Amino acid sequence: MNDKPNDILLLAGKLLTIIMQFACVIGAAVIAGLALLAIFDPGWITSTGYESSLGNAEPIIGLPIFFLLIAIFLGSGFLFFRKLKEIIDTVGEGNPFDLENASRLNTMAWLLLVMQFLVMPATLLGTFLAPWINAREDMSMTIEMGPDVEGILMVIILFILARVFKHGAAMREDLEGTV
Repeated sequence: MNDKPNDILLLAGKLLTIIMQFACVIGAAVIAGLALLAIFDPGWITSTGYESSLGNAEPIIGLPIFFLLIAIFLGSGFLFFRKLKEIIDTVGEGNPFDLENASRLNTMAWLLLVMQFLVMPATLLGTFLAPWINAREDMSMTIEMGPDVEGILMVIILFILARVFKHGAAMREDLEGTV
């Protein structure tokens, strides 16, 4: 059932999912490092010379929340790509219409929805932190606001595909039962 073009496509898909999982791990390590730096060197937060009417409250209050949101986002991304890799594996085995793949797609949709909802408070918090970050010599930040229509569309598509796979798996079971 596997042809050469599909094998190359599946291999590329697996490779990309592994690379994206690795990127999520690297991102989490960077966030953990920055969080540890803020904990063990509090002067790092106030060393910019930046002063606001809140007296440096932005980074002191906002950074831990911002780091947490990013960590949850990266963890969700890691799990999303793990589920995608598992689906790719079943396609390579010639068994894509499996109830487990329907469940995986459903989980991927929920993970992507969580990621979409995390972007909103992270963007607002980033706007709150941007003046402090931009006052630092070693960091800079720009904020882009607006709804992620493609991401929301992808969530809907994944939920629909989960139903398609669930229906396909049921039809396959019915067909196997009649043979």
